[in-house]
Amino acid sequence: MHRCSRLVLAAFLLVGCGAATASSGGSSTGGASGGSGMSSGSSVGSGAAAGSGTDAGSGASSSGTSGTGASGSGTGSSSTGNSGTGSSGGSGSSSSQHDAGSFSVECVADAGGAQDLNPTVNGAAHGTNGAIVSACDPQGNLVEPVCEQQTVGGPGPNPGPTVYSTGKVVTKAIDCSGHCAGGVCDGRCPAQGDRFTCITSDGAGGVAINDDTVGRRYSCTILFSAPGFDCTNRVRAGVQGTIQGLTVSRAVTSGTSTYCTGKSFGNIPITIDGVSLASPYQNEACALGCDVPP
Repeated sequence: MHRCSRLVLAAFLLVGCGAATASSGGSSTGGASGGSGMSSGSSVGSGAAAGSGTDAGSGASSSGTSGTGASGSGTGSSSTGNSGTGSSGGSGSSSSQHDAGSFSVECVADAGGAQDLNPTVNGAAHGTNGAIVSACDPQGNLVEPVCEQQTVGGPGPNPGPTVYSTGKVVTKAIDCSGHCAGGVCDGRCPAQGDRFTCITSDGAGGVAINDDTVGRRYSCTILFSAPGFDCTNRVRAGVQGTIQGLTVSRAVTSGTSTYCTGKSFGNIPITIDGVSLASPYQNEACALGCDVPP
């Protein structure tokens, strides 16, 4: 019995040692795995450090979490943090903005050309000498704020003129025949195809016509009659016809836009209903020089 007990005890100790060895081996494997995870996290931190700015710190912070998966998540977060272009800044404010009801102009000293004008909307211009808003003078004409311009010649034997903005705000007077209101003027012009009705005639070449298409009245002088047609005597109250175009005289022009705001804005050729003339006068029985009446 005593010899058997010793054999059983030896077997028990052998099994116990084997189990302890296996347990130790498992712990070692887990530790190596954990070490691999920490190593991966440290490597990610090093990669973030290679980046720019404070984001490198963000990457290093993420490497503190153990395990490859956690540090990988930290890298993704750091990458997202890096994205963004706020520090690149904007492209600068626009020098001029217009919409349907107002305008705002920044006068900057540079080599830019003249600004657009639109007397049918109000607004303000800002420059080195302050700000000026559009307004009406006591006579009912428009005082429009604009950027001051100066023209200088360039170097060379045949220098071309260059228009510069000084950066200051000045005003430009625009004739509105006394109709300026709220810093704006009516700028509608007669257009080809508009229908008109003669309202009055003084019998000496002065007529008042109503542009029936846009609902605006003009005071005009007969400047031309086609051969064989006496416009002075034929264009009377009640006569109707068609406007065939516009030749600008003193209208406000800006870019491709034209505004008929005041006196002598331009000349209009007209045809009279029921009157047919031979070429080349089929589209110009009369020519009128017109104003916006007070």
